[in-house]
Amino acid sequence: MSWYWMLPHGKMCLPCQGPWGSTFSHLRTAFFRPLLSVVLWGALLWAGSLPDLAQGAGTFTLGVLGPWDCDPIFAQALPSVAAQLAVDQANQDSSLVLGSRLVSVVLPTGCDTPHALATFLAHKNTIAAFVGPVNPGYCQAAALLAQGWGKTLFSWACGAPEGGSELVPTLPSAAHVLLSIMRHFGWAHVAIVSSHQDIWVATARQVAMTLRTHGLPVGLVTSLGPGEQGATEVLEHLPLLPLVVVLCMHSALLGGLEQTALLSRAWAQGLADGRLVFLPYDTMLFALPYRNHSYLALGNSGPLQEVYDAVLTISLESDPVDKTALAFRELPLYWVEGPSLPQVSPLFGTIYDAVVLLAHALNRSESHGAGLSGARLGDHTGALNVAGFSQRIRTDEKGRRLAQYVILDTDGRGSQLVPTHILDTGTWQVQPLDRAIHFPGGAPPARDSSCWFDPKMLCVRGNSPFIYPFISPLGIQQLRLVRGPHRILLTAQELTFIHRPPSRRVGGAGLGLAGQGADRTLLQGPRCGLYLVQPWTSPWGLLLCLLPQQMRELRHENVAACLGVFVAPGVSALVLEHCARGSLEDLLRNEALRLDWTFKASLLLDLIRGMRYLHHRHFPHGRLKSRNCVVDGRFVLKVTDHGYAELLDAQRAPRPRPAPEELLWTAPELLRAPGAPGRGTLKADIFSIGIVLQEVLTRGPPYSSSGLSAEGTAPLSSLLGLSLAGVPM
Repeated sequence: MSWYWMLPHGKMCLPCQGPWGSTFSHLRTAFFRPLLSVVLWGALLWAGSLPDLAQGAGTFTLGVLGPWDCDPIFAQALPSVAAQLAVDQANQDSSLVLGSRLVSVVLPTGCDTPHALATFLAHKNTIAAFVGPVNPGYCQAAALLAQGWGKTLFSWACGAPEGGSELVPTLPSAAHVLLSIMRHFGWAHVAIVSSHQDIWVATARQVAMTLRTHGLPVGLVTSLGPGEQGATEVLEHLPLLPLVVVLCMHSALLGGLEQTALLSRAWAQGLADGRLVFLPYDTMLFALPYRNHSYLALGNSGPLQEVYDAVLTISLESDPVDKTALAFRELPLYWVEGPSLPQVSPLFGTIYDAVVLLAHALNRSESHGAGLSGARLGDHTGALNVAGFSQRIRTDEKGRRLAQYVILDTDGRGSQLVPTHILDTGTWQVQPLDRAIHFPGGAPPARDSSCWFDPKMLCVRGNSPFIYPFISPLGIQQLRLVRGPHRILLTAQELTFIHRPPSRRVGGAGLGLAGQGADRTLLQGPRCGLYLVQPWTSPWGLLLCLLPQQMRELRHENVAACLGVFVAPGVSALVLEHCARGSLEDLLRNEALRLDWTFKASLLLDLIRGMRYLHHRHFPHGRLKSRNCVVDGRFVLKVTDHGYAELLDAQRAPRPRPAPEELLWTAPELLRAPGAPGRGTLKADIFSIGIVLQEVLTRGPPYSSSGLSAEGTAPLSSLLGLSLAGVPM
């Protein structure tokens, strides 16, 4: 007899495919601004006091958020069955003294981010706590709303929160697991490829931000287009050097068509020869069965079986006994006769564990006198050690989830996976097991320099730290700077001047925006800006300093990329990424451009992300202002003009005295210094961010409401330092 799964309300879970996305594209998608709009409108619509049905008479209702209605592979996790099993276990557990009966409700969210957030908003008054989101794209918005509602989110996809207890990670950060594995093998260079769905696009962005925050050189970050053509376009953009390719999409082992197409195409193009290591991301979110388990996708001798020799699968470690069959015997009401038994996704166990963690947090909250409430449950998850679905649910004293992960490998011939290494997130150390990894060609990819994983050391792209031994011939060092794919010195042949700068007549009063003392250029495809600095006595004086290469290694979506330096007779310039829509100041002064609150919030969030990245890399800006923030064609704000003071210091060049109107963004403690303001500080940058914030909110120049000019009756230093004098910044 065969069975077919149905939801408790009797409707069959039918898969529906979303439309294919565009071809090779950046991950800055268009849903971000509608997302903020939904948040703002939703907050207004639900601002009124409505009856709260989440805690009925003796019941505590938890909702399981996810794309269960539109993604067939997510639907195979059987969220209703997993949640109901965990709820029944909690209600019958004698160690839990719950003052209410737990009830679970499945909340299908659809596959697009705005619809998912709207579903979340619609259940404010009917759900006491949430398991989810599954989509990282609205984690921050959902966490803020949950904080205001007095509810808690238990999610395996949102990553570690920056503070508060309204968002509880039910698993260790998958990005940090990935980082630990890469550190163990010495693989620093990484590309990230995602499916076209919003969930995986947002996941790829989250992974890229985490790896970049830790200083790794994340190159390509893109999403797949439709069919084999989309896979071909992505593979064409992969660099021709050994690197890790993180696949943010459904695993081919579970029926993921995009990953199957991408890996098969990589095999056809000869990219499975050991140069690339493919790491599926989704398998880190659940315990993939591997003991005496054969996978149908690897059963037939074909391209996928062979290319899987270049794939390393990282998954949660699981108990030797498969509990899935036992779980279904305990829930006969959720099964009806049907044509076939569907494959069950291992995400089933992840959902189960999240509900169990929620139940234990609720039990502790009630025992501490919080009553029947879903608020701040994250404060009650510390020092847990309880039975989960596939392994024990352990947390440390601060409530951070502890788990073990295994690296699974295949030799490209069989249909089973074997464990080779194990990672314990209690120590974040990777330990080898009895079986060694079988790499294509018999050897692993070359290790990158350990400096990539040392926050105190500066690295360049390649296998060597930047600090070269100067006892070697200087000519070799200069050759590296002017030749090769990672050279710093650019030539006139590589630059096409839209506005030709006058030879030997460049003032060079410092870094400036394109169109204001500097000339725009086009550099072999990518648009860039040519920023003029004071002439150097020798170009090697700057090039042998750490700064230009350090600036080139700053890679963030909201920081303008440094492409190199350009030296010609009378012209010395730093080549930075150019953004077609000009500066933030240009946008604010353009009265024909309508800037609503959502648009302003998006620009300010970009600014904060960019400055946060610079500060994390210990790279204070020092000259932040609205004209040093540029906006590209997708209306993404990027911080630029960073590194100016360091460039002058490297050349021991005098600092030009800025005009008074250029100092309106400068912190008081820098203005009090004799002469021109010196190097910036992290605290001084926060002051400048505040001035830019005021500009964006008012669409006026700094201190416009004071009625004073920069060189007016009140000295500028007094104007800025009046309320901050003597206060430590």
